[in-house]
Amino acid sequence: MSNTSPTFPIRVALLGAGIFAKNAHLPRILAYPSLFHLVACYSRSKASAQSVLDLVPKDHAHPPPKVYYQADDASSPDSLESLLADPTIHAVVIALPIASQPDIVRAALQAGKHVLSEKPVATTVADGRDLIRFYEQPGGPKSRGLVWHVAENWRCEPAIRYAAAQVRDLISSASVDASGVKTFDLRCYVDLTPTNRYVQTGWRTSGAVPGGFIMDGGVHWAALLRAVVGDEVESVSAFSHLWEPYLTPTDSISAIVRMKGGALGTWNISFAAAGRNLIELTTVVGQGGVDLKLGSDVKGAKRFSVSVTRPVRKETDEVSWLTDVEWFDMEGIEEEWFGFAREISGTKTLPGVTMKDGLGFKEASGDCSPHQALADVAVLEAMLNSGAAGGTLQKV
Repeated sequence: MSNTSPTFPIRVALLGAGIFAKNAHLPRILAYPSLFHLVACYSRSKASAQSVLDLVPKDHAHPPPKVYYQADDASSPDSLESLLADPTIHAVVIALPIASQPDIVRAALQAGKHVLSEKPVATTVADGRDLIRFYEQPGGPKSRGLVWHVAENWRCEPAIRYAAAQVRDLISSASVDASGVKTFDLRCYVDLTPTNRYVQTGWRTSGAVPGGFIMDGGVHWAALLRAVVGDEVESVSAFSHLWEPYLTPTDSISAIVRMKGGALGTWNISFAAAGRNLIELTTVVGQGGVDLKLGSDVKGAKRFSVSVTRPVRKETDEVSWLTDVEWFDMEGIEEEWFGFAREISGTKTLPGVTMKDGLGFKEASGDCSPHQALADVAVLEAMLNSGAAGGTLQKV
């Protein structure tokens, strides 16, 4: 069996035993036994690695994974090095503190493993570029058929892909004004209290990640903005502030954003938004607009809504406006895993997976390439640099 083109199920190792590893990645691996077989789990301590194993049901379709952990002796059969040396493991998902991930991504690719690494791709643009150069060098991992995806689930969300398609449709169908997106307003408000489980992990506020939560969470919304507007960010001018000391180094940033196509917009982020949890993007297109919002539906479930406003022309040439609203479940994590499986296997059809036809995404997932992930980091890095320089214009 080839590591580069394995048959199903793909034999996967999960590196990490934190919140997202347990609550997001592990359930998706276990939910699709026809696609994935979890054969190994790794964490810095044996106890934390064992805690992942304990979440695998006794009656699961596949045998339980082997536990690996950080060992003083790299030759130990329980070490990460031994895990990566196992030729029967096809792929690894890396969900560790971001500052430690680039070295492990390199090691996994060097060992011949396909890699799905958590976002951001790196803590800085420079480090991300170095990692991509390593992956794409002549004779390197990519040329050997190894897949490296960055787990940016927002880029895979059906709601975001639908919103992007609606913006394109509004532009292409405009009979008079065929301009693209004119302006936009992106608001990202999150109420992070001192007892929040992500705050409690500590690594985002340790100084190891420039911008802390702004970088770690902000890349989601950079992916959202770039996808829906359908353009790249050219430059930003931003002001930043720290309201809550436990969210160091900064918890809030406000920016004016210019896209390469000329659209101007505003982007506000705050992780100190007491009592507020809102993600909303409003766009004004040539004729009409698209609004995307993450909130709760009438039953209280956390879902996306996408509102599309279109012109309706009457025989008198008067124009009225019609707004349609669609609701979407959050399915980006499933989609990023399906995309990873498709690229590893080289097939669009996945065994045991019933895909939804309605949006035309049956055989496709969002682009989780490291280049896309690097572009997200570049936007946030420019915003943070501008904020640190008192609003000085920064090119992206």
